[in-house]
Amino acid sequence: MDDSDTRRGRPTIHRVLAGNRGDGRTERFGLGAAVLAGDLAFTCHDPTLALAALASRWRLRPVPGAVVKPRAEMSRTPGPLPMVPEPR
Repeated sequence: MDDSDTRRGRPTIHRVLAGNRGDGRTERFGLGAAVLAGDLAFTCHDPTLALAALASRWRLRPVPGAVVKPRAEMSRTPGPLPMVPEPR
């Protein structure tokens, strides 16, 4: 972290979270929160890049004869998907 107050013309996250006051406690809070935000961004980007690499080489097709119906619902434990991967 370079302790800059702005990035691309906008306030940096550690300055925003510190409330731009500059006292010791809020300054440390802003720096800590900015590190956590960066860690979160890094954690989220790794699986996204891996998925993009797979999707660029493979696609999923329905198993021949299987009926795939769109459903507007979510489930934490989805059932089996009748799909097969094939190279692009």
